[in-house]
Amino acid sequence: MFDCTCVILSGGKSSRMREDAGIDKAFLDFYGKPLYARQFEKLSSIFQNVYLSAKNREHYDQIMTGNIIKDLEFVENIDTTSLFAPTLGMLSAFEATKSNSIFFVGVDTPFISQNSISKIISNNAKHKSARHNGKIHPTVGMYDKDVCIELRDMIKNDKHKLTML
Repeated sequence: MFDCTCVILSGGKSSRMREDAGIDKAFLDFYGKPLYARQFEKLSSIFQNVYLSAKNREHYDQIMTGNIIKDLEFVENIDTTSLFAPTLGMLSAFEATKSNSIFFVGVDTPFISQNSISKIISNNAKHKSARHNGKIHPTVGMYDKDVCIELRDMIKNDKHKLTML
């Protein structure tokens, strides 16, 4: 078990999924349970502290409410209530947990293995993102709290590509 905080990023628009299936992807059935619940269950067996970052808490199980981090509504006097971006979810997680480093994973990444997580965490880079076939997957990775300065700047400048970190 990893002695660090894990946050499942679940605050996106799910725009493609809403068009195709009419549902937020976090709530898609995944082997009999909502995808977010499966992710939470799996990651809770790997990490000591697991949270779910979401735009709101309304649709999640009552059992989960203590582990849900609601996105910040304002960042540097900018209204973020209509912003659906991983930058906001990550900044909100650092603000809420007070953790010095957090392992982030998208709600739509249910097949990530404990071995892959271990490789990412053991990497000595400043921000440790998943890579597959030469492609960076920045919503899966270990980030240090010092990234908050960059996240705030990205939100202020309406730039949300995590590959900019």
